[in-house]
Amino acid sequence: MDSLQPDIDVDVTIRIWDVIWDVPPAPPADAEGHVAISIESETGFLVVNQLGLGPAGEMTLPRPGVYEGQAWWANRRAVADYYGTVLDQLTDDAPEGRLIEAWSNCPVTERYVLDLAYTREPEPVDEDP
Repeated sequence: MDSLQPDIDVDVTIRIWDVIWDVPPAPPADAEGHVAISIESETGFLVVNQLGLGPAGEMTLPRPGVYEGQAWWANRRAVADYYGTVLDQLTDDAPEGRLIEAWSNCPVTERYVLDLAYTREPEPVDEDP
């Protein structure tokens, strides 16, 4: 579920259902894809990482534990196509800052949503060497 481009900002939304009997909703009809996910956090913190760049953000979960649900995405292909078109049209004599301006003016937003529900306590960590 990686972005298909490395430079344009994406929107990441994380929605948590903290009650065991709540079920995350199905992905919307316009979602390009989805995948089942499971996240276990012994500390109750969730860090969103950028590949090769490190943390992009973090949040405190309602409580430590295992959260299961799905991730879905939209506009992934459209932003990748825009990215490729901009690079194809870029000339050697383009003004400085042209790429930054192009990335800032992308006509659509690549979006990822994680819909998660708390399912159980985390597994204990064995601290013996």
